Amino acid sequence: MQRAKHQVQNPVHTSPWVKPPTGMIKCNVHATMFDNNTIMRYDMCFRNSLGQLLLGKSGFLLLIATVLEVEFIALLEFIKTTISNKMHIVLFETVYKSLVDTLASSIVPISKFGNLVSQ
Repeated sequence: MQRAKHQVQNPVHTSPWVKPPTGMIKCNVHATMFDNNTIMRYDMCFRNSLGQLLLGKSGFLLLIATVLEVEFIALLEFIKTTISNKMHIVLFETVYKSLVDTLASSIVPISKFGNLVSQ
């Protein structure tokens, strides 16, 4: 008789939220796709250096896009919200490293996403 091998499960490690430096605001941005990538939901949360919630916002959009494009659209909503609420020195945090890398690069990809970034 053989025993089933015990599968080792690696727990998901999430980093704790880190407060921004004094005088700064941090916005966490997240986007999710639903219904075969035709409905986008974005969420953003603005907190000050004490960790106090300043503003939370979420919304839905109907569109067909990649996850990277959706995260970028959420970032654009973050920028609009930041400007309309007269916030200054705001850091944004996202889980999509490829978004940050693309925005930090001087090379704009030739794609639908690249067109969004150029605009």
